[in-house]
Amino acid sequence: WLQYGYLQAGRYKDARQTIVTARQVLSGIDLAKAASPDARYTVGFLEFQQAASTGDWSGPVCNRTLAAAPSGAIESDRELGFRATTAYQTIVAAVRCGRGGEVVEAARKVVEGGRLDNYTTMSLRGALQHAELLAYIAGAPTTNLDALLADPPLTPAPVGPPSTLRLEELVGEARIKAGRMPQAVAAYEQGLRLTPNRSATLLGLARARAAAGEPRGNA
Repeated sequence: WLQYGYLQAGRYKDARQTIVTARQVLSGIDLAKAASPDARYTVGFLEFQQAASTGDWSGPVCNRTLAAAPSGAIESDRELGFRATTAYQTIVAAVRCGRGGEVVEAARKVVEGGRLDNYTTMSLRGALQHAELLAYIAGAPTTNLDALLADPPLTPAPVGPPSTLRLEELVGEARIKAGRMPQAVAAYEQGLRLTPNRSATLLGLARARAAAGEPRGNA
């Protein structure tokens, strides 16, 4: 929460310091044997949130690989959840870092083969959808535009700081790219109902309203 608060306030250096602090606290601990899964995934989650909020996709967040499911290990639901979200973050980071082709293809094969637990398969499906939106926003052609820009499903508000990109923001940005300004406004407004006052959503809404020619181009 501390890092997320700094990011929302634009205090990016302070937010990055939380990553340094987490590394220092966990230094010398064998994370493979740590009793709490939180310790294993904390630094990676902080790095992803920093990159997603600042747009600085460089460094360790770009060096992840899609890990295979452990064989024979009995994992808690919490561990499964963390591992699934890490798989999502690996795909999105690869796309943002300019090496998405190979990683996205590996994820497609995993989803099609159904070789991972349901948590991870569902997470990878979401990552592939987000990767397709990111590619379109970056200028890649698509033959499935209407489906790609469909209304985001109505979901509960996230608990805690978001650990993934917000679908409403991606759809909103893609709709701006497609020239569908009123629909872009609607996507960002839906996002604000889930995460009120989120800075990225407010900025996107302001851009969409300005592009739509509304009298006020801000939220």
